[in-house]
Amino acid sequence: MYGQVVPDDANLLFCDGYRTGRKQYPYPQRSDRYILKWLQIRTGALRRGKRVDSAITADYIQKIDVDRCPVTRGPLTHSTTTGTDWSIDRCNNDRGYVPGNLVVMSTQANAAKSDLPFDEIVARGECDAATDGLTPAEWQRMTAVIAPAERLAHGEPPAQFLLGAPFVPGQPYGLPAQVQAALLSAVFTYRDEDEVDERINVIHSLCLCRKEARRAYDRLMQDMFQRMIRQRRSWDYWGLKRPLRLFIEFWVNLTPAMRSEIGLDIGFVPMGKNDSNPIQPAGGIGLRVH
Repeated sequence: MYGQVVPDDANLLFCDGYRTGRKQYPYPQRSDRYILKWLQIRTGALRRGKRVDSAITADYIQKIDVDRCPVTRGPLTHSTTTGTDWSIDRCNNDRGYVPGNLVVMSTQANAAKSDLPFDEIVARGECDAATDGLTPAEWQRMTAVIAPAERLAHGEPPAQFLLGAPFVPGQPYGLPAQVQAALLSAVFTYRDEDEVDERINVIHSLCLCRKEARRAYDRLMQDMFQRMIRQRRSWDYWGLKRPLRLFIEFWVNLTPAMRSEIGLDIGFVPMGKNDSNPIQPAGGIGLRVH
């Protein structure tokens, strides 16, 4: 259907699905790297008996895509058959391909992680020498990248606020944390490309009906622009006391309806027991990874 052939080792279930699809789509469909990656995931999952949640689509993969590997911090390539090529990793290997358990990283980092348990990944970050091609610092970043999914797998709620660590697309976060990420990404866009991200104006418009929220938002944005542009701060911005306090002041002055509207605007994806009913993302947060 997408110009792909049936694998030689395809099982009966796979072949039945392929024949059904051919009847529905008799002509080849246009594909891109997100569709091809989605097909690759589904094919591999069928072979290994892993579950692929219906929410994992080509659009979902595009929303969690990044330009740089969050572990090695090197730029990601595509179809070069090298260790810098992008790949989709299941953070917790005991879970399937479900929202909150997938992250984009380089094939080098993915291969090094393999099926290691979380405790072993943490331990490798405490070593003095490189292991399986990753330095201790890279193993520490690996730990930070997959930690949110590990917490979710053990029944803990997703992180509600960013406290200075980089935001990792695809990992489980509460609505406040996703709003923090969207705002910071919008300021990145202004700083690096001299373009005003529409999300800044949309959220400001939503705050106009509530004076306390508007004032709190204005104070937050003034601080963000000053520190992000003049001081060249990155995700560590949320680790500072004043920015976090300003964001919390802004957040507590929002009504539940205003929070829901902001969630719709940024493409909030709820995960975990402390989140509300899912809101279908319209365009995703659109994050810039620094």
